[in-house]
Amino acid sequence: TTTMTALLYPVLVSLAVPLALAAQNLGQGLQPADVAVPIALALCLAVCADLLGRALSNEPDKRAVVATSVVLFFYTPGILGQLLAGLGSASLPPLAFMLIAVSGVPAVAVATARTGVGSPGLSRFLCYLFLILCTYQGAQLAWSWARHPDPQLKQVATASTSDPEDPDIWLIVLDAYTSPTVLLESYDLDASEFLLQLQNRGFQLPANARTNYVSTVLSLAALLNRRYLDSAVDGFSADTKDLRPGAGLLEDNQTVRDLRERGYEFIFFRSAFPPLSQNRLADLQVPDRVTGEFTRYWTRQTLLASAIRVYCRGTKCLDRLFIAQAEGVVEVDRKIGLMTQVARQRVDRPRFVFTHFLLPHGPMRLTASCEPREAIWPTTAEEAAHDRLRSLYA
Repeated sequence: TTTMTALLYPVLVSLAVPLALAAQNLGQGLQPADVAVPIALALCLAVCADLLGRALSNEPDKRAVVATSVVLFFYTPGILGQLLAGLGSASLPPLAFMLIAVSGVPAVAVATARTGVGSPGLSRFLCYLFLILCTYQGAQLAWSWARHPDPQLKQVATASTSDPEDPDIWLIVLDAYTSPTVLLESYDLDASEFLLQLQNRGFQLPANARTNYVSTVLSLAALLNRRYLDSAVDGFSADTKDLRPGAGLLEDNQTVRDLRERGYEFIFFRSAFPPLSQNRLADLQVPDRVTGEFTRYWTRQTLLASAIRVYCRGTKCLDRLFIAQAEGVVEVDRKIGLMTQVARQRVDRPRFVFTHFLLPHGPMRLTASCEPREAIWPTTAEEAAHDRLRSLYA
């Protein structure tokens, strides 16, 4: 029993982080598949930590202490980052996190070998503590998924014929994009030339548009269903925190159903944003797959992200690594290239094309000249305007 508890609690410590992050972000429409990769990586971390602990100590309880320290130091960027943010201090550079971990693990191993740290009582206490934490977090996830399961969609048959006068419809969503009036008044950015270019290409730009909700999930659900959501979702109210019912309305929405009945082909461009990672009503989903935003969010809490940033400072590879950041420059360029291919294809029926970009939503991933940069959250409105917004118009 002692050996089992000593073996188990480093695994539970490793799993507690992705489970806690997932439980905190249930409102973003996470599905079990979104959490699967971080949990699998956390299990791999626990195995590697145990192997290192075995190399440094023969006693199960002391080995477990070393393994747990490896896990905790692996999450140093997330733990220290949250602590420093709470104190109002700037985060440390990636190399500093790596140095803390590299020096900290041997220090813990030496201290464990020379002291009485690592007793059976401590192993049992930590095992039960993190078992309770993981069970509570897992129960939150399971309860939310059970209450709002992935809906079974009733496919809509596309009409065999369509009106030859029906135009193609392209709905391009730029997340966190604000109105031209706000851009001019708050950031002194004149978007008139950019908007004129869109109009010259046939885009319709609604004047004085206002969002019904401050959440992307709810705003798009209301847009695509052409209604407020208080009457569309059972139990929905201003106090609702779990947005997954609204995420279901993103996939199964009235606009797609109406257009399919008119003979439209529905082409859906996947997004790293979990509620928009798939649409089973689509005739075509591109690209084939995307790396979810949650996987990258978890990665940013770990030394893996720090190692990537340190390595990529010399090789300029940051934007090309799949776990570095959500929808970096390479992915955006790829999506635009696929959109161009779709636009050039000649088809015999009208198309409804939906695509969502995590731009100009933070973190900043572009410089003002549209070059990739290490993703950061802007600290001032001026920095956000000159980098995020100007690069969007370029």
